[in-house]
Amino acid sequence: MNTVATGDAHGKLILVGEHAVIHGFPAVAVPLSPVSVVASYRGHRGPFRLITEFGTGDLVSGPDPTAGLRACLRATFATLDLRGVDHELVVQGSIPIGVGLGSSAAVAVACVRAIFAAAGQVPDPAALRALAGIAEQHAHGSPSGVDVACVSLDSAISYTRNNGPEPVQLGRPLTLVVADSGMPSRTRDAIAHVRERQTRFPRRTGHLLAEIGELAGPMRVALEEGKPELAGRILDRSQEALRALNLSVPITDRLAEAARRAGAWGAKTTGAGLGGSVVAVAPGGFAAQSIKRALLAAGARHSWIVTIGKEVATCPMSGAGKTISSTGLRRQMR
Repeated sequence: MNTVATGDAHGKLILVGEHAVIHGFPAVAVPLSPVSVVASYRGHRGPFRLITEFGTGDLVSGPDPTAGLRACLRATFATLDLRGVDHELVVQGSIPIGVGLGSSAAVAVACVRAIFAAAGQVPDPAALRALAGIAEQHAHGSPSGVDVACVSLDSAISYTRNNGPEPVQLGRPLTLVVADSGMPSRTRDAIAHVRERQTRFPRRTGHLLAEIGELAGPMRVALEEGKPELAGRILDRSQEALRALNLSVPITDRLAEAARRAGAWGAKTTGAGLGGSVVAVAPGGFAAQSIKRALLAAGARHSWIVTIGKEVATCPMSGAGKTISSTGLRRQMR
């Protein structure tokens, strides 16, 4: 089949600020470039088809997990005044689903980019975040927007709900080891868990959320001044607060401890919690390999090493979307 255009996005890691960012505190996040999503927009006879690992559907009906994405696509087509007749969108990726690494956000961003690229356009950042955010609202209920921002940018960011993302320039390379615990985590469930704790223990929960949010400032300083040891200690402090909120479960506790014993400067649950993934700061590349082996031995399903440096960390096609052939497309799609 003739591929008209493609769009992509990489994974994300929240270093500090999860849950607190929903309440207006900042979060610090970095791109996870070893894993990514590619959406291929290509010719197909007949009505529009959306093909994902969950199955095939159209803009109205399809597998339940794609409901938010289909709403996002409908809004994207409406924005561009397109219908997608005689085309299909094929989504493929290497980001594990439900482990806090930004899979749903990356899928939405890649799809929006592919459709815009097919129309010979590039979405401005605000439009991209708004359209992809429609899918995130379905997936998570009350997203802060940090996931969409991080998967669509190629640098570390500091993010607040009111002001959006700000780039963070690293003073020296930062080597991270990431582990998928193998225990799925639903962001919607984790948000509900925190809300329930706020109802039952309002003062204690508020204090813990503030503690998590207030770590974002020191983390930004640690990254900008090139102090990975400090970044590791901040991860440990964040993990303590997440444990107090019962968001870190035994498997993620075990993985974080295994990383520390293998030489990590610090480690914590990353993402919504109640399962998902762990991120650790490694002293360097050689140590990162030892930490990765320790995480796998401790029960991690997958593990990745990523070094975020002074230069931007790009995903395969720089995340901008690539138009391959758009001749006559608008006429075909109407």
